[in-house]
Amino acid sequence: MRVLLDAGHGGESKGTLKGFLPEKELNLKVVLGVYERLRNEFDLHLTRHRDIHLSLQDRIRISYKVKPDLFLSVHHNASEEKLKSYRTELYTSWNIVSPSYDFAYMIEDEIKKVYRDREVYVYPSKFTVLRGFGKIRLLTEIFYSEEVGEKDLENEVDILVNSIRKLASMDFANEPDIIRSYGKYSKPKGYLTTYFKELRKGRFKNANSDWIVVLGSGRLFWEGIELKNLLGCKLYHLGMGVQPSQYEIAYRISKRGFLKLIFLKYGKPYIRYYHTSKESEYVAKEIARVLEYPLGHSSEYICIHPDGIRIEITSDNLDVRKLYMCLSELP
Repeated sequence: MRVLLDAGHGGESKGTLKGFLPEKELNLKVVLGVYERLRNEFDLHLTRHRDIHLSLQDRIRISYKVKPDLFLSVHHNASEEKLKSYRTELYTSWNIVSPSYDFAYMIEDEIKKVYRDREVYVYPSKFTVLRGFGKIRLLTEIFYSEEVGEKDLENEVDILVNSIRKLASMDFANEPDIIRSYGKYSKPKGYLTTYFKELRKGRFKNANSDWIVVLGSGRLFWEGIELKNLLGCKLYHLGMGVQPSQYEIAYRISKRGFLKLIFLKYGKPYIRYYHTSKESEYVAKEIARVLEYPLGHSSEYICIHPDGIRIEITSDNLDVRKLYMCLSELP
Protein backbone atom coordinates (compact mmCIF):
# COMPACT_ATOMS: atom_id res chain seq x y z
CA MET A 1 0.00 0.00 0.00
CA ARG A 2 1.35 3.43 -0.95
CA VAL A 3 0.86 6.09 1.72
CA LEU A 4 1.48 9.84 1.52
CA LEU A 5 1.81 11.49 4.95
CA ASP A 6 1.24 15.23 5.07
CA ALA A 7 2.36 17.27 8.08
CA GLY A 8 0.10 20.31 8.04
CA HIS A 9 1.52 23.86 7.97
CA GLY A 10 5.30 24.43 8.01
CA GLY A 11 7.73 27.31 7.48
CA GLU A 12 5.98 30.65 7.83
CA SER A 13 2.65 28.86 8.34
CA LYS A 14 2.91 28.01 12.03
CA GLY A 15 -0.67 26.91 12.71
CA THR A 16 -1.99 27.46 16.22
CA LEU A 17 0.54 28.50 18.87
CA LYS A 18 -1.48 27.38 21.89
CA GLY A 19 0.40 24.13 22.52
CA PHE A 20 3.79 23.42 24.07
CA LEU A 21 5.06 23.51 20.47
CA PRO A 22 3.70 25.38 17.43
CA GLU A 23 1.19 23.24 15.56
CA LYS A 24 3.50 22.87 12.55
CA GLU A 25 6.01 21.09 14.83
CA LEU A 26 3.37 18.92 16.50
CA ASN A 27 2.16 17.81 13.07
CA LEU A 28 5.67 17.00 11.85
CA LYS A 29 6.52 15.17 15.08
CA VAL A 30 3.55 12.83 14.63
CA VAL A 31 4.15 12.28 10.90
CA LEU A 32 7.83 11.44 11.41
CA GLY A 33 6.85 9.06 14.23
CA VAL A 34 4.43 7.22 11.94
CA TYR A 35 7.01 7.18 9.15
CA GLU A 36 9.70 5.62 11.35
CA ARG A 37 7.32 2.91 12.57
CA LEU A 38 5.99 1.94 9.14
CA ARG A 39 8.84 2.71 6.73
CA ASN A 40 9.77 -0.97 6.37
CA GLU A 41 6.17 -2.14 5.92
CA PHE A 42 4.72 0.18 3.30
CA ASP A 43 5.65 2.43 0.40
CA LEU A 44 5.72 5.63 2.46
CA HIS A 45 6.12 9.20 1.20
CA LEU A 46 6.15 12.59 2.96
CA THR A 47 5.04 15.98 1.68
CA ARG A 48 7.66 17.47 4.01
CA HIS A 49 10.22 15.97 6.35
CA ARG A 50 11.46 19.26 7.83
CA ASP A 51 10.26 22.77 8.61
CA ILE A 52 9.58 24.17 5.14
CA HIS A 53 6.62 26.03 3.72
CA LEU A 54 4.33 24.20 1.31
CA SER A 55 1.22 25.73 -0.19
CA LEU A 56 -1.97 23.70 -0.42
CA GLN A 57 -1.45 23.46 -4.16
CA ASP A 58 2.09 22.16 -3.57
CA ARG A 59 0.64 19.36 -1.47
CA ILE A 60 -1.93 18.52 -4.13
CA ARG A 61 0.77 18.42 -6.80
CA ILE A 62 2.82 16.04 -4.65
CA SER A 63 -0.20 13.77 -4.23
CA TYR A 64 -0.68 13.56 -8.01
CA LYS A 65 3.01 12.77 -8.44
CA VAL A 66 3.03 10.04 -5.75
CA LYS A 67 -0.48 8.66 -6.53
CA PRO A 68 -1.02 7.17 -3.07
CA ASP A 69 -3.68 4.72 -1.98
CA LEU A 70 -3.92 6.73 1.23
CA PHE A 71 -3.39 10.47 1.67
CA LEU A 72 -3.27 11.40 5.37
CA SER A 73 -2.93 15.02 6.46
CA VAL A 74 -2.14 15.51 10.16
CA HIS A 75 -3.25 18.63 12.05
CA HIS A 76 -4.01 19.66 15.62
CA ASN A 77 -7.08 21.67 16.50
CA ALA A 78 -7.50 25.02 18.24
CA SER A 79 -10.32 27.06 19.70
CA GLU A 80 -10.67 30.74 20.48
CA GLU A 81 -12.89 29.82 23.43
CA LYS A 82 -12.06 28.16 26.73
CA LEU A 83 -13.34 24.63 26.22
CA LYS A 84 -14.72 22.48 29.03
CA SER A 85 -13.93 19.33 27.07
CA TYR A 86 -12.04 18.47 23.91
CA ARG A 87 -13.09 16.35 20.97
CA THR A 88 -11.61 14.71 17.88
CA GLU A 89 -12.54 15.78 14.36
CA LEU A 90 -11.75 13.66 11.31
CA TYR A 91 -12.41 15.12 7.86
CA THR A 92 -12.91 12.92 4.81
CA SER A 93 -12.82 13.80 1.14
CA TRP A 94 -16.09 15.35 0.00
CA ASN A 95 -17.68 12.29 -1.65
CA ILE A 96 -20.19 10.97 0.86
CA VAL A 97 -19.92 7.51 -0.72
CA SER A 98 -16.29 7.25 0.23
CA PRO A 99 -13.92 4.60 1.58
CA SER A 100 -12.35 7.46 3.53
CA TYR A 101 -15.20 7.03 6.03
CA ASP A 102 -14.18 3.45 6.78
CA PHE A 103 -10.61 4.52 7.55
CA ALA A 104 -11.92 7.33 9.76
CA TYR A 105 -13.90 4.81 11.81
CA MET A 106 -10.82 2.60 12.16
CA ILE A 107 -9.07 5.62 13.68
CA GLU A 108 -12.07 6.23 15.93
CA ASP A 109 -11.94 2.64 17.17
CA GLU A 110 -8.25 3.03 18.00
CA ILE A 111 -8.86 6.34 19.78
CA LYS A 112 -11.58 4.80 21.97
CA LYS A 113 -9.16 2.08 23.11
CA VAL A 114 -7.04 4.77 24.81
CA TYR A 115 -9.49 7.65 25.34
CA ARG A 116 -12.71 5.76 26.05
CA ASP A 117 -15.02 8.73 26.63
CA ARG A 118 -13.65 11.03 23.94
CA GLU A 119 -16.17 12.31 21.40
CA VAL A 120 -15.14 11.65 17.80
CA TYR A 121 -16.81 13.37 14.83
CA VAL A 122 -16.38 12.39 11.19
CA TYR A 123 -17.28 15.00 8.56
CA PRO A 124 -17.08 15.26 4.78
CA SER A 125 -15.08 18.33 3.84
CA LYS A 126 -14.10 20.53 0.93
CA PHE A 127 -10.70 21.34 2.44
CA THR A 128 -8.39 22.11 -0.48
CA VAL A 129 -5.75 19.62 0.56
CA LEU A 130 -8.30 16.78 0.35
CA ARG A 131 -8.94 17.49 -3.34
CA GLY A 132 -5.69 15.83 -4.38
CA PHE A 133 -5.01 12.29 -5.50
CA GLY A 134 -5.78 9.35 -3.25
CA LYS A 135 -8.33 6.56 -3.08
CA ILE A 136 -8.63 7.39 0.60
CA ARG A 137 -8.12 10.97 1.79
CA LEU A 138 -8.34 12.07 5.40
CA LEU A 139 -7.39 15.10 7.49
CA THR A 140 -7.05 14.46 11.22
CA GLU A 141 -7.51 16.78 14.19
CA ILE A 142 -7.18 14.10 16.85
CA PHE A 143 -6.14 16.50 19.62
CA TYR A 144 -6.38 20.20 20.37
CA SER A 145 -2.87 21.62 20.52
CA GLU A 146 -3.42 23.15 23.96
CA GLU A 147 -4.39 19.80 25.52
CA VAL A 148 -1.65 17.66 24.01
CA GLY A 149 1.47 16.48 25.79
CA GLU A 150 4.37 14.23 24.78
CA LYS A 151 2.50 11.10 25.90
CA ASP A 152 -0.54 12.10 23.82
CA LEU A 153 1.68 12.51 20.76
CA GLU A 154 3.06 9.03 21.33
CA ASN A 155 -0.49 7.72 21.60
CA GLU A 156 -1.45 9.57 18.42
CA VAL A 157 1.38 7.86 16.55
CA ASP A 158 0.19 4.48 17.89
CA ILE A 159 -3.40 5.25 16.85
CA LEU A 160 -2.42 6.14 13.29
CA VAL A 161 0.05 3.26 12.93
CA ASN A 162 -2.52 0.70 14.11
CA SER A 163 -5.20 2.18 11.86
CA ILE A 164 -2.96 2.12 8.77
CA ARG A 165 -2.02 -1.49 9.46
CA LYS A 166 -5.68 -2.41 9.82
CA LEU A 167 -6.49 -0.58 6.60
CA ALA A 168 -3.75 -2.46 4.75
CA SER A 169 -5.28 -5.77 5.84
CA MET A 170 -8.46 -4.97 3.87
CA ASP A 171 -9.02 -5.51 0.17
CA PHE A 172 -9.96 -2.70 -2.18
CA ALA A 173 -13.26 -3.09 -3.96
CA ASN A 174 -12.67 -3.27 -7.70
CA GLU A 175 -14.90 -0.39 -8.72
CA PRO A 176 -15.58 3.05 -7.22
CA ASP A 177 -19.30 2.31 -7.09
CA ILE A 178 -22.04 3.50 -4.72
CA ILE A 179 -22.71 -0.18 -4.05
CA ARG A 180 -19.15 -1.16 -3.16
CA SER A 181 -16.85 0.57 -0.75
CA TYR A 182 -13.86 -0.38 1.39
CA GLY A 183 -13.15 -1.89 4.76
CA LYS A 184 -16.45 -2.42 6.55
CA TYR A 185 -18.36 -2.55 3.26
CA SER A 186 -15.77 -4.22 1.07
CA LYS A 187 -17.20 -7.26 -0.73
CA PRO A 188 -16.28 -9.34 -3.79
CA LYS A 189 -17.04 -7.74 -7.13
CA GLY A 190 -20.74 -7.85 -7.89
CA TYR A 191 -21.82 -8.20 -4.26
CA LEU A 192 -24.47 -5.69 -3.17
CA THR A 193 -24.20 -4.31 0.35
CA THR A 194 -27.91 -3.51 0.28
CA TYR A 195 -30.93 -4.08 -1.94
CA PHE A 196 -29.91 -1.67 -4.70
CA LYS A 197 -31.05 -3.83 -7.63
CA GLU A 198 -34.58 -4.00 -6.32
CA LEU A 199 -34.53 -0.36 -5.27
CA ARG A 200 -33.32 0.81 -8.68
CA LYS A 201 -36.16 -1.07 -10.33
CA GLY A 202 -38.56 0.81 -8.12
CA ARG A 203 -39.77 -2.36 -6.50
CA PHE A 204 -40.01 -0.87 -3.04
CA LYS A 205 -40.94 2.70 -3.99
CA ASN A 206 -44.14 4.14 -2.60
CA ALA A 207 -46.03 7.40 -2.74
CA ASN A 208 -44.62 8.91 0.47
CA SER A 209 -42.85 11.71 -1.38
CA ASP A 210 -43.48 14.13 1.49
CA TRP A 211 -40.92 12.22 3.58
CA ILE A 212 -37.32 13.42 3.82
CA VAL A 213 -34.32 11.74 5.49
CA VAL A 214 -31.57 13.89 7.03
CA LEU A 215 -28.27 12.18 7.79
CA GLY A 216 -26.49 13.53 10.84
CA SER A 217 -23.63 11.01 10.67
CA GLY A 218 -21.77 9.43 7.80
CA ARG A 219 -21.69 6.25 9.85
CA LEU A 220 -25.37 5.69 8.99
CA PHE A 221 -24.91 6.49 5.32
CA TRP A 222 -25.99 3.10 3.98
CA GLU A 223 -29.00 2.95 6.28
CA GLY A 224 -29.97 6.46 5.15
CA ILE A 225 -29.62 5.51 1.48
CA GLU A 226 -31.78 2.41 1.90
CA LEU A 227 -34.46 4.27 3.85
CA LYS A 228 -34.44 7.10 1.31
CA ASN A 229 -35.02 4.66 -1.53
CA LEU A 230 -37.69 2.70 0.30
CA LEU A 231 -39.60 5.90 1.03
CA GLY A 232 -38.95 7.37 -2.42
CA CYS A 233 -37.74 10.63 -0.88
CA LYS A 234 -34.74 12.97 -0.72
CA LEU A 235 -31.65 12.62 1.49
CA TYR A 236 -29.78 15.53 3.08
CA HIS A 237 -26.42 15.23 4.84
CA LEU A 238 -25.30 17.40 7.75
CA GLY A 239 -21.61 18.10 8.18
CA MET A 240 -19.50 20.94 9.52
CA GLY A 241 -18.45 24.30 8.16
CA VAL A 242 -18.86 23.75 4.44
CA GLN A 243 -22.06 21.78 5.00
CA PRO A 244 -25.45 23.42 5.58
CA SER A 245 -26.35 24.13 9.20
CA GLN A 246 -29.37 22.54 10.86
CA TYR A 247 -31.14 25.89 10.56
CA GLU A 248 -30.51 26.05 6.81
CA ILE A 249 -31.60 22.43 6.33
CA ALA A 250 -34.78 23.01 8.36
CA TYR A 251 -35.52 26.13 6.31
CA ARG A 252 -35.09 24.28 3.01
CA ILE A 253 -37.27 21.42 4.19
CA SER A 254 -40.06 23.77 5.24
CA LYS A 255 -39.78 25.85 2.06
CA ARG A 256 -40.07 22.77 -0.14
CA GLY A 257 -43.11 21.45 1.64
CA PHE A 258 -41.76 18.26 3.18
CA LEU A 259 -44.05 17.41 6.08
CA LYS A 260 -42.39 14.25 7.38
CA LEU A 261 -38.76 14.18 8.49
CA ILE A 262 -36.47 11.51 9.94
CA PHE A 263 -33.16 12.73 11.36
CA LEU A 264 -30.65 9.84 11.64
CA LYS A 265 -27.78 9.98 14.14
CA TYR A 266 -25.22 7.39 15.18
CA GLY A 267 -25.02 6.33 18.80
CA LYS A 268 -26.86 4.57 21.62
CA PRO A 269 -30.38 3.65 20.39
CA TYR A 270 -32.96 6.33 21.15
CA ILE A 271 -36.08 7.91 19.60
CA ARG A 272 -36.76 11.62 20.15
CA TYR A 273 -39.36 14.17 19.08
CA TYR A 274 -40.13 17.81 19.84
CA HIS A 275 -42.33 17.86 22.91
CA THR A 276 -44.98 20.29 21.58
CA SER A 277 -45.81 18.27 18.48
CA LYS A 278 -48.65 15.80 19.07
CA GLU A 279 -48.26 14.38 15.57
CA SER A 280 -44.54 13.74 16.07
CA GLU A 281 -45.22 12.25 19.48
CA TYR A 282 -47.63 9.69 18.05
CA VAL A 283 -45.22 8.57 15.31
CA ALA A 284 -42.23 8.55 17.68
CA LYS A 285 -44.07 6.30 20.12
CA GLU A 286 -44.95 3.87 17.33
CA ILE A 287 -41.35 3.73 16.07
CA ALA A 288 -40.02 3.31 19.62
CA ARG A 289 -42.48 0.46 20.21
CA VAL A 290 -41.57 -1.36 16.98
CA LEU A 291 -37.79 -0.87 17.26
CA GLU A 292 -37.87 -1.28 21.06
CA TYR A 293 -35.89 1.92 21.59
CA PRO A 294 -36.15 4.32 24.57
CA LEU A 295 -38.25 7.44 23.94
CA GLY A 296 -37.61 11.07 24.84
CA HIS A 297 -37.64 14.70 23.70
CA SER A 298 -35.32 16.27 21.12
CA SER A 299 -33.80 19.72 21.39
CA GLU A 300 -32.17 19.47 17.94
CA TYR A 301 -33.17 22.53 15.91
CA ILE A 302 -34.06 20.40 12.92
CA CYS A 303 -36.80 18.71 14.98
CA ILE A 304 -38.31 21.93 16.35
CA HIS A 305 -41.07 22.67 13.88
CA PRO A 306 -44.76 23.55 14.29
CA ASP A 307 -46.02 21.55 11.31
CA GLY A 308 -45.71 17.95 10.23
CA ILE A 309 -43.70 15.09 11.72
CA ARG A 310 -40.12 15.52 12.94
CA ILE A 311 -38.48 12.39 14.38
CA GLU A 312 -34.89 11.95 15.58
CA ILE A 313 -33.58 8.36 15.51
CA THR A 314 -30.25 7.53 17.10
CA SER A 315 -28.95 4.03 16.43
CA ASP A 316 -25.79 1.96 16.10
CA ASN A 317 -27.53 -0.88 14.25
CA LEU A 318 -30.70 0.40 12.62
CA ASP A 319 -33.15 -2.19 11.27
CA VAL A 320 -34.23 -0.20 8.21
CA ARG A 321 -36.78 -2.77 7.02
CA LYS A 322 -38.55 -2.87 10.37
CA LEU A 323 -38.60 0.94 10.50
CA TYR A 324 -39.96 1.13 6.95
CA MET A 325 -42.75 -1.35 7.69
CA CYS A 326 -43.68 0.66 10.76
CA LEU A 327 -43.87 3.90 8.76
CA SER A 328 -45.86 2.18 6.00
CA GLU A 329 -48.52 1.06 8.45
CA LEU A 330 -49.05 4.50 9.99
CA PRO A 331 -52.34 6.22 9.09
